[in-house]
Amino acid sequence: WYCESDEEFLTEKQTELTTSDGLEQRVSRQSGHKVELIEESNYMFRLSAFQQPLLDWLDSNSEAVQPSFRVNEVKSWLSQ
Repeated sequence: WYCESDEEFLTEKQTELTTSDGLEQRVSRQSGHKVELIEESNYMFRLSAFQQPLLDWLDSNSEAVQPSFRVNEVKSWLSQ
């Protein structure tokens, strides 16, 4: 459940079903704002598949990482 007004995701226990003007709707127990059931797609990928291309790209585009003293930190993180 997502409450757009509160910009918050909620569990079903954090919501309740109410009736207003003859219409049933689910609202946040805390704020009373309308919530809606939404579904999001998440795409996961193996960073290791892109490890060497990213390291090569960073070698030729080190200015892409700011502040510049963090370049080695990013390379180290990618190498793990």
